[in-house]
Amino acid sequence: MNKTPSAQSDTASQRRAFDSKKASQPKRCNQEQKQASSTKMNEGTEAAEQGSDEMAYRLTKCELEVMNVVWQRGACTVQDVCDGLERPLAYSTVMTTLRILETKRKALNRRKQGRAFVYEPVITREDVSQTLLGELREHLFGGSMASLVLNLLGQADVSKSDLRELRAALNRLETEEFEVEENGEK
Repeated sequence: MNKTPSAQSDTASQRRAFDSKKASQPKRCNQEQKQASSTKMNEGTEAAEQGSDEMAYRLTKCELEVMNVVWQRGACTVQDVCDGLERPLAYSTVMTTLRILETKRKALNRRKQGRAFVYEPVITREDVSQTLLGELREHLFGGSMASLVLNLLGQADVSKSDLRELRAALNRLETEEFEVEENGEK
């Protein structure tokens, strides 16, 4: 179907009006878009406060693998981490993971040394394990520490050495709790 010249000009003028309206609308800058999507993505995955001054560190499996190498070696480069991993990961994957651990998770510090960046841990293995165990306790065992510990002990071969360590740890905890109650700090 052929359009008449007046119909063609109407369509063209409508297109121009739409284009000019679209052009007059303010555009969001990339930084704002990145900030908005970053905030949305990080809800629930980034370190979050859990009712105290301590931070909760939730790391992915890949991030934990990378952090294990960094904790073992201390300050290290991307290549050091690649060399220390048990499974082969691409250099770019390791580099991206280190950047995420630095910028989003706040788990690493980065400094320039020569031509390479050196990454150093900011958080400890204990920080991460406390978060993971706390979440396990809450979500799987209804907040019961006894259920968590008994489940762990029931699943593993516990040596006499392990039992001695557990008894010593329990004795320390009881002593600390008793001292706190004595001083009226509880």
